[in-house]
Amino acid sequence: MTLRRGLVLVGLLLLPALSVLAEPPAATGGVEVQLQSLSRSLSELVTLLRQQLAGQRSELLMRRVELERGRLLPLETALQGARSQRQSYEDQLANFQGMAGSFEVEEQARGESSGAETAGQEEGAQAGSAFSAFPAHMKEHLETQMKLLKQRLREADDRIAELENEIGAVRRSVDSWQGLLDREFPLR
Repeated sequence: MTLRRGLVLVGLLLLPALSVLAEPPAATGGVEVQLQSLSRSLSELVTLLRQQLAGQRSELLMRRVELERGRLLPLETALQGARSQRQSYEDQLANFQGMAGSFEVEEQARGESSGAETAGQEEGAQAGSAFSAFPAHMKEHLETQMKLLKQRLREADDRIAELENEIGAVRRSVDSWQGLLDREFPLR
């Protein structure tokens, strides 16, 4: 209820009492009746204003709870995105680690076969050494990418922890406001 409505209500409640006071008293008993009527009107008015205040307070507390809950959705969405990104980094890292492992196996196989080569196979060995330089370059690239992904994983872990902490704080705030609302306006 707005202040304007409250004042109109007060005026309507006080109107009978004021009209009684405007009439000349017929006897002392009439004044007592008028005062009792005025007292009842004022008591009703106080009761109505208290109810209005309680209603406004409950609306304010409910809005506060809704605002805090509204903060949760974007945070939970961001957390889900961060976890998804982290999983993507883990998958990429596992893929690169698998590739690096296959290069190591290939290098070990080449090392064993190069000892068995004879002098007549020098031409094949030169071609093999040119081929082995390519995997070495690729291995360096993979190692760089793996380091970068590990850094991104650490950053993703930090972001996830930050979001989880923030979500926890907002949930505690929601619980606090909800508890205050429940204490002040228990279900009857």
